[in-house]
Amino acid sequence: MKKHHFYSLVGVSYLLSYAYSPTITLSALKELYGFIKTLILPFILVSIMLIAMENKKSQKLLEKAINARYSALLFILAGMLSMGSIYIVYPLLQSLKKKGASYAHIAAFLYARAVKIPLIPLMAYYFSLEYAFIFTAILFLFSLLAYYTAKIFFS
Repeated sequence: MKKHHFYSLVGVSYLLSYAYSPTITLSALKELYGFIKTLILPFILVSIMLIAMENKKSQKLLEKAINARYSALLFILAGMLSMGSIYIVYPLLQSLKKKGASYAHIAAFLYARAVKIPLIPLMAYYFSLEYAFIFTAILFLFSLLAYYTAKIFFS
C-alpha cells in the first residue's frame, strides 16, 4: 500500500468516525494532538543525534579497532553507535572478519547493537534517566560477556 493510499484511508476513517460519533472522534483527535505534542521534543532530539552519527564513521572506527589494545570496548562502542538495517551490518562484519576481526569482536558488536545511544533520551523521557542509565550499563556489561564468551568458544 502506498503512503498516500494509507493517509487517504486514515482520513476517510476519521470522516466516517466523525459522521457516526463526532464527540468520540474529536476526543480521539485531542488525544492524538496531546500525544504528538509530548513526542515532538524527544523526536527532534533523536533526529538531531541520528543525523550527527553517520554509519560511515562507525565503519571507519571498526576498521581501526580490530588490532587496538581495547578492541572489545571499541567494538562495543561502534555497535552502540551503529544505525541502519542489520542486513547492511553482516557484510561489513564479514569484511572485518577477513581483515582480522575475531568472532568475539563480532559477538560484542552485535550484542551492543541493542543499545541505541540516540534513543537514550527518549527512553529516559518515558521511563526515567536512572532506568535508561542502568539498562544501558547492563547491556554494555553483557556485550563484554558476549565478547569473552565468544573468545573462549571460538579461540
